[in-house]
Amino acid sequence: MIERIEGIIQEITDSGVVLQAHAISFGIIVPHTHPFSVGVNATLLIYMHWNQENGPSLYGFQSALDRTLFIMIIGCSGIGPKLAIAILHDVGAAGFIQAISAHDDRALSKVSGIGTKKAEHIIVHLKHKISKLISSGIDLGDAASLSLWHDIDQALTSLNYSRSEISYTLDTIKKEGDAHALPFDQLLRRALSYITRKQ
Repeated sequence: MIERIEGIIQEITDSGVVLQAHAISFGIIVPHTHPFSVGVNATLLIYMHWNQENGPSLYGFQSALDRTLFIMIIGCSGIGPKLAIAILHDVGAAGFIQAISAHDDRALSKVSGIGTKKAEHIIVHLKHKISKLISSGIDLGDAASLSLWHDIDQALTSLNYSRSEISYTLDTIKKEGDAHALPFDQLLRRALSYITRKQ
């Protein structure tokens, strides 16, 4: 199993990069090509996918979170690696975690090849895995604040508020300038205050 490849970027293609490691050049599919420059050293975490007709394909990621999410996504029935890469390209790791946590099928259905039904399928299949991922302590990078919003979501869910009430309330609060700087207890109080006023 190939864990990672380090080398020099030889070429940037529409869907990936050609990375030379010693005497071997690897064609690697990546979610985004803009972080790379020809002639610059790069290290990619690798997932090798085997297709019965086409053989092996290498998928590369700059973070453990991206690779973990990619593996989760292709674990959903009917979702292949190309669609998983498209999700990470269009939505990003933080956006994907947010969409799953908030049960936001509209965000996922914006990705080409994913309709509402497929988006709902992904959410149902991955909601518990994403919850565990957020709680696991993995480096969430730009998605770090999602752990707090996830906790607020779970608290409101435990109080038997509906999914639509919770989603609308959290979307409204996130637009308030100071919301992202507040601790859990203040955010929860604000959410409860807002959600009870709307009833």
